[in-house]
Amino acid sequence: MSKKVYVHVEIKDGTVPITTFGVPVASDSTVASLQDSVAKHLGKVNNQSFEPRSVVLSNEHGKAVAKSGTVSLADVIEDQEGAVDFFIFSKPNLVAKSVNAPSPSSSSTKVASESTETKKPTPAAKDEVSAKSTPTAAAPAQSLKAEVLEAHRKLEENMKKKLYQKCKPLAELLIQQNTDASFAHNSLALIGLETKDFDQSIRHAKNAVQADRTNPNSYYIMGKAFVQKGQFEDAVDILDKGVKVWKARSAVTAPKDRNEHLCLDMISLQAEAMFADGDHNEAANLLNSLMGNPHCDRNVNVLVTYASFAFQYRKLEEAVVAFLKSIALKQPDPRITKLAVDILTSREGFQEFMRQFPPNMPESAEVYAFLGTLVKEMSAMDTSVVLYQIATRLQPENPSYILNLVHVLEVKQSLDESLDLLRSFYTKNASMGFRQQQSSNAIAMDTTCARMLEAMQPPSSSSGRRCQITWVVESPANHHRGFAQVEQVPVDSDANTATANTTTVVAANDEDDDAPSSDAETSLSRGNSSGSLAALNNPFDDPDHHMYPFVTRELDLIALYATTVKVFYLKGLLSHLPTMITLIERIRAKSQVALHETLVRNELAYYQDIVQILSVRSHVALYGLPDVSFALNDPLKSNKPEWVQARQRPLYLCGDSHCLSGGWSILDVHSLPRLVIPKLVTGVKHWHLRPESKFYPKENFLQTIASIPLGSEVIFVLGEIDCREGLLTALERGLYPSLEEAMKQTIGIFVKMVKDLKRSRKFRMYIHPVPPVLNETRALVMMYNDFYRQAIQDLQDASIVWLDFVGDLVMDPSTVRLGSQMTDAELTAVASAGRLTLREKYRHDGTHLSPLYLELLEANLNRLPPAPMVAAGAGSAPAASTTAAKATPSSSSSSSGRK
Repeated sequence: MSKKVYVHVEIKDGTVPITTFGVPVASDSTVASLQDSVAKHLGKVNNQSFEPRSVVLSNEHGKAVAKSGTVSLADVIEDQEGAVDFFIFSKPNLVAKSVNAPSPSSSSTKVASESTETKKPTPAAKDEVSAKSTPTAAAPAQSLKAEVLEAHRKLEENMKKKLYQKCKPLAELLIQQNTDASFAHNSLALIGLETKDFDQSIRHAKNAVQADRTNPNSYYIMGKAFVQKGQFEDAVDILDKGVKVWKARSAVTAPKDRNEHLCLDMISLQAEAMFADGDHNEAANLLNSLMGNPHCDRNVNVLVTYASFAFQYRKLEEAVVAFLKSIALKQPDPRITKLAVDILTSREGFQEFMRQFPPNMPESAEVYAFLGTLVKEMSAMDTSVVLYQIATRLQPENPSYILNLVHVLEVKQSLDESLDLLRSFYTKNASMGFRQQQSSNAIAMDTTCARMLEAMQPPSSSSGRRCQITWVVESPANHHRGFAQVEQVPVDSDANTATANTTTVVAANDEDDDAPSSDAETSLSRGNSSGSLAALNNPFDDPDHHMYPFVTRELDLIALYATTVKVFYLKGLLSHLPTMITLIERIRAKSQVALHETLVRNELAYYQDIVQILSVRSHVALYGLPDVSFALNDPLKSNKPEWVQARQRPLYLCGDSHCLSGGWSILDVHSLPRLVIPKLVTGVKHWHLRPESKFYPKENFLQTIASIPLGSEVIFVLGEIDCREGLLTALERGLYPSLEEAMKQTIGIFVKMVKDLKRSRKFRMYIHPVPPVLNETRALVMMYNDFYRQAIQDLQDASIVWLDFVGDLVMDPSTVRLGSQMTDAELTAVASAGRLTLREKYRHDGTHLSPLYLELLEANLNRLPPAPMVAAGAGSAPAASTTAAKATPSSSSSSSGRK
């Protein structure tokens, strides 16, 4: 027989493996001969004596595999259900945890056909072994081995999590101790690939080859780095060597233990390098030589490379066949996404795809919808719309497809088209609702699409009464468990005279009302200005106590309802929202699980933020609004003089979800009313706006910019998502040498963008500080704002202005001092110590600022010199038009990531 077993050897207490090595097995090998060989090996690595039969050959469950040492090792292997991993212990009956064995090394030991007796050590040798075995001599060595083994384990774990900053010292320790050097160098080489330090990647891959010339993975990593550097000849040579090493290794490896896909990956990359170097025929021949391999149809790299070659040579049929096979593997791979964009944005490619996969069966909808999402990721929005339109035509009753199509249209700022699409869906599926199998339940009749369609119609006027929305929470710390109460109140009710000193949130727990405020201002009062808590109609207190585990279709439908609210809000159609909110709250109350813990949490998060904004407007006469009766007007349609005047001088508030809080308010700036129009760019980061980015938030940003008239005044509020999830992740992955450098480079991306926008769009821009709303990131946000402010001020450009009010948003409750009352050093120290809090009056939903913060924004704008006024004119209202030409900040960025 020609086999090799991997032997995992454990130290004396049996807790951690000390070494793993491969042992070739001859046909006449016995268990005793293997025990003898292992005993000798243990003596070398452990500096201890081992009798051959004091070690026990066990399987991964700790069970002895043979009672007699004379048993044929070949028979033992066959009895282990094909397993070739064994465990050797220095004490019997100890169970080990299986570990991934590295490749066999040059230290492998040949097992003799007969057991040889262990030579008895001389007296001097006995004394030497005894001395080495004493606690004082052995403890440091054992401690170091344990440290090395722990480093190996952590390195594997951190590489999987992409925590590269933590990986580097662990890999260096293994290299220093000359333990698993190949694995350590390969880890550092992979980090070099991820961080685009290709020279580092090549250097460590070469060292990995020196440490273990039998590991083909080292050659593959090096080949990738050479390709990235454009050194295609070097890539071809090293990958050729890697394939030869793989074949040599596979000759002595059981078929089931060969990594066939690694060989295919190397050959397909070799073909790519040849193609990129101009050797098209040789590349095609090499790739064609693989076609007889039964594993090709399951290898994503071969399929994508083949499809790419075929597409470039306009062999569309072959390209689409390989492409369809690649997406069927359902493996996340950016190359599949790029291939999808290349093929499907080509007219001929799209036609060939539809010929091979005709849209004539409902079952085809899933593929078209999947591809719609795929090409959206790389900003191919028009193609995404077409794919989702086909999916919705095939399954017009599927709310998920309509929901995703609406989201694509949001990216394009096609809000009117979104509303038409929603109306059409609700009309065609009028009877669709929730828990319809339980027809006796009122929820099945009260929550249908027909009801939502009715809510989309212009509301009827109610003489002498107005709608009021109140958001009620159990405690300010848990806004997710709140509910909205919608009621009709007299126009001249007490709520009509509410001021900015009245809170927006009713606490359901009386104890919260007595809690001391962390804000020094005592003007903030809690409570419902229109009545007692008992008067609130809580939809969660329905007499019908049935709660339901909504199925996927129902979750998609409630997400569609919630998105309808968002689109209406972005359009400024606020008068429609109370009826929609009443409908959605009825559904939310019946969910067995918290909807913010489901797959539709993003849609529900936007919905709840908007509802709480409307609650503020219902109870507080925001700045510039005469009273709360204006709260749910339609700002772009109302004929009230206040709205008419304000919309002639719009201020656009553009950015991530933080732009919603200030939306549809009127600010008094230099004695002129200014309407704040929200321009949402969902999920955008500063990082997304770099020139080479093709990710769809950048396209969303550019489309949004294009919807704002030339020469407008724009307030940009973004960067919070960078602080929340981008910067620390990038630092952990080793993309930056320090947090300070990560911040400066990220801010630099946006600074370049605003400079481009000044040239191309003639905007006057106000840069909003990153809102310090989250406790977990507040110190980071304050640090980011320091660099952000400096970068904007360094421009010394009167048309790009920093809004300096972040210090008024925060305070140190221990000293009752606002951030603006501290020096920079004091503010940094308080933030670093975790003592900085968001002032209570500006708290909202735990994630965003309350609209009450507009008082700070208004005051800051009034401290700035008046800007030259370019009146929008009644006909421009609103810049909510989506027919404007696309923005092209600069010739370099306009061609990057744009379709």
